[in-house]
Amino acid sequence: MTESGDKGLKKGAIGFSDGLAIGLDSTAPAYSLAAVMPLVIAIGFALIGIVLMFAWWAFGDRGFFRRPGLEAVPAQIADGSATAAELPPL
Repeated sequence: MTESGDKGLKKGAIGFSDGLAIGLDSTAPAYSLAAVMPLVIAIGFALIGIVLMFAWWAFGDRGFFRRPGLEAVPAQIADGSATAAELPPL
């Protein structure tokens, strides 16, 4: 083995276009991910919203969506026969 003072590539082995290609090849995946990830995240948020709404409806309190409307009867209010105990719980 001969000792030489030069380390690395020999001069002129890689030109500008070769260096540019190596640089782009190493950074292109990061730019591709940066361009696609916002779309993936947006779709994920939209889908999780739909899933949570369905789960609330399917497993939650369905009566919440079908509560009867309460009507005030003026005659009962006037004579005092309408009390809070008679009202259905919310």
